[in-house]
Amino acid sequence: MNNLLILFGLAGPVSVIIALLVLVVLSQRLGAVTKRPQYYRLLYVSIGLVTLTILLRLLNLGADAADGNLQLIFRMPLAIGLTLAIPVVWFYWGWLLGERGAAIKEPARKRGDGGKSP
Repeated sequence: MNNLLILFGLAGPVSVIIALLVLVVLSQRLGAVTKRPQYYRLLYVSIGLVTLTILLRLLNLGADAADGNLQLIFRMPLAIGLTLAIPVVWFYWGWLLGERGAAIKEPARKRGDGGKSP
């Protein structure tokens, strides 16, 4: 029963891999259009580290789940992989937050009353 729960617990890292694959494809296309450096390749390293997390967990199915050192070994590649992915994703997609802020401020400037009217 415990091994079955561990297998169901791997759905999280698998979904992270799928999300990272989508980000790789979208970042590659955006980078090609905007002529940015190919930093999206670091997302493949991130995917590899998350895959390593899954493989380590599958290889140690019968191990004691309460062992703190073993839990650290399982979670460390996942944490490193996601930490590596954050700046890469921000590099390609950080402009979206700037556009959102500009869209919020723009209607107040167009009205000419500084946004004070009801």
